[in-house]
Amino acid sequence: REVDSTVLHPADVSWFVELCRRPGKPVPFVPIIDAEVRRWWRSDSLWQAHDDRYDADGVIVIPGPAALRAVRAVDEPVAALFNRFEAATVAALVEAGVEPVDAAQRRETHTDHRDRRGDDPISRLLAEPNVEWTTAGPDGLRRRRRPNPALAVAPATAWHLDVSGNGHGPASVARAHRSDAVLVATGPNSVRLDVPLTVHRDTMSTASIEFDLSSDGRSAAVVSPRSSAAWS
Repeated sequence: REVDSTVLHPADVSWFVELCRRPGKPVPFVPIIDAEVRRWWRSDSLWQAHDDRYDADGVIVIPGPAALRAVRAVDEPVAALFNRFEAATVAALVEAGVEPVDAAQRRETHTDHRDRRGDDPISRLLAEPNVEWTTAGPDGLRRRRRPNPALAVAPATAWHLDVSGNGHGPASVARAHRSDAVLVATGPNSVRLDVPLTVHRDTMSTASIEFDLSSDGRSAAVVSPRSSAAWS
């Protein structure tokens, strides 16, 4: 077998073990027999099980009792399965007498910032800790959630609307404290982030990212496909 004759550099061994320790879904195998072998084994056994009849990429998911009872069809779309689970959870909570509370749809927002600054497009963008980058794939457009780049430039409280507007018009602008970065509301549901960059000595360039804040139940503001392509 190849595993019996393969020789690895110690640095590669250390790197691979650290890779397996990263947060997220555990690897479906025990990568090293060490003092943490019990933790390695338990992490694997709680997630996946390997069948010797299949190759190393062939694993099966171990569903819990509740999940197993909810399986109704072969190859059911994940979205449909999750929607059924969500609906069942809501029904169980209502039956138990739990009172509903107001929530900002599925958005993860800093509501204190929105309440303080208003519902203009710039404030709505600064209230989003995450945005979704839109990229074109073989199956169409895909979205990946990433930290809000506007908040990476400066925290929400460090952005100040200019004196010429109150944030409600398409020409509203916000400037970051101690930075040349600018947020421009280009429409009622769109914002552009402009960040000046020094390319070479005295040569300057501006990096721009366009955001779509249309209200359609998304969990985050969306970076336009054009901006995503430019930054990919």
